[in-house]
Order: sequence, then C-alpha cells, then structure tokens
Amino acid sequence: MGSLLPMESISLFGISWENEFSNHHSGHFNINHLTNKEVGDIYFTQNALQNIDCAKENYYKALSIIFENHLNKKFFFICLENERVLVKESIIKPVLICTLEELLSEFPQNIVEIQSRILLMLYIRIPKYGQHLGKICCFEFFAEDEDELRFILDSMFRKNWIEYNNQDDDLLGDSRLLINQNGWMEIEKNITQKYSKQCFIAMNFAEGLKKASECIKKAIIDTGFSPLRIDEKYHNNEISGEILFEIKKSHFIIADETGQKNGVYFEAGYALGNGKDVIWCCKESDLASLHFDTRQYNHIVWKDENDLYKKLKDRILGTIVVKEN
Repeated sequence: MGSLLPMESISLFGISWENEFSNHHSGHFNINHLTNKEVGDIYFTQNALQNIDCAKENYYKALSIIFENHLNKKFFFICLENERVLVKESIIKPVLICTLEELLSEFPQNIVEIQSRILLMLYIRIPKYGQHLGKICCFEFFAEDEDELRFILDSMFRKNWIEYNNQDDDLLGDSRLLINQNGWMEIEKNITQKYSKQCFIAMNFAEGLKKASECIKKAIIDTGFSPLRIDEKYHNNEISGEILFEIKKSHFIIADETGQKNGVYFEAGYALGNGKDVIWCCKESDLASLHFDTRQYNHIVWKDENDLYKKLKDRILGTIVVKEN
C-alpha cells in the first residue's frame, strides 16, 4: 500500500480516532486508516479527509453507519468524486469506495427500518439466547441522543422483541438489553436470507459452457460464498418451486445470459423482485442477442473463462457484502 508514517490522533465526527497515514505506492493519493475501538474502521484519501463537509447534526449518522458496517466486516473507503476511478483501480483490499454523501445515504429512512437493522446488529453482538448487553452508545442504535435512544428501544420493547433496563436513569451505563423470544423468532425468520452465504447460479447448462460454469463457481468460492446450480442439487420436489426456494434463500445470484435461455431471465427477474443483487454476465460473442429489458444493466462481458473468473471475482468483491480477508 505504501510507506507508513507514525500513528496520530485526530478528531472526526465529534470523537477521537487513531490515524495510520500512508503514502500510496502510485503516488497519486495518500491513505488515512482511521480506527476507533468503539466505532470501527474507515479509510479516507487525504483530500477527502481535508475537505470533509459534514454538518454536526449528521455526526451520529456517520458513526452509526460505520459501526453497523464494522459489525458486518464491511469497510468504507471515502474519496472525492474525482478520485473514485483512480482509487478503484489502485486499491486491492476489499472496501466499499464511495463519497461521504453516499455513506450518509445509508442511514435508515424510517423507524421500521431502524428497528429491523438494530435487531440484526443485536444478533451479531449477542448471538446466544439470554445473553445481555451492558454499556451501550446512542450511535449503536441510530440515535442522536439518549431521549431518541429510549424512544427507539421502547418501540422495540412494545413489539416484544427486546427487554432492557427501562426503569433506571443510567440507560447508557447498564442497559441489561437482551433479545427475547419473539425477537429471536423475528431474527430466525429473516436471518437465513440476510446472512446467507449461498449464491444461486442461473445460466445455460450446455456442455460448451461447462468450463464457464466452473469459473463462476471458483469466483464465488474464492470470495467467501457457496455456489448452487439447481441441476446439481438432489431433491424430490417440483423443479420450479425448488428454484424459487433456493433463490429466495440466496444472498445474491449470478445470471449468465450466454445462450439466451428464458429460464435465466425468469430466475433473475424473480431474484430482483425479492430484493436480491443480480450480477449479470454474457459472453462477448453473444452480447448482441441480449434482451432489451436487461440490456441496460451493467453486464460483465467476458471473452474467455479466465476473463470471466477475474471480472466476476472483482465484481463480487466490489458490490456484494465485503468480508475482511
């Protein structure tokens, strides 16, 4: 990445961070790796850090998003808009490259979304039945202050998802927060899809694409996920229902349209309708045959199997939930 300089403490979003500054080997930009033991990690280019334009009322939003993504082992690299392409081409480490405005846009839009995302964070933090959280911070619950925190927790208590120390004034000092039975049932109803490692492969199963299929599987496995082709699964069910079931429980799908099979279009459409990420692929020689309805999506256009593997691996790392290696 470049030469490291001594660590320094800096203030950002109203709190102190340890900053590990380094000169990128390309010489075109410098990197600031900021760490706070309570919030997590975030990366900035030097220009983005020096030109931060974040209103004080948005500090807690930035901290909330950094904390949530740190729990999910997902890290942001903040740059200016005119640095995006250069950073994307230069950074190997799996990070989400964006502007500060794009990071802040990840903040939940309503109380329902806040409740659901908090519940999933609690699942990561207290994965055992009956386990409690002690000390908590407002930003860990998308709250600006203690009054808002208590309102959010009360709303989840009324849904009978959590129990917490709602009698003591010292909420931040000892929350005694736990997920109760109904909260666990809500988590277990949705958790398989949210944290699924499965990737469904929709493609033409022709013999001529067998090597392409193996490259797709390798790219999926090498990025930490598990591939599934429906023709390779043993089952006694009606095939269409089995396809829909597996798509719904997958984290994302790969749709390779080479050969223009109707089933691929159907499966990709069903995935999109269920809020799944779809990575579209097509061999260069078949690109002109793409259906009009999907042509506007950003496709991986591949020349050969090695090209497919490299591009697909990079796309999964760059667009799907990124895990720290």
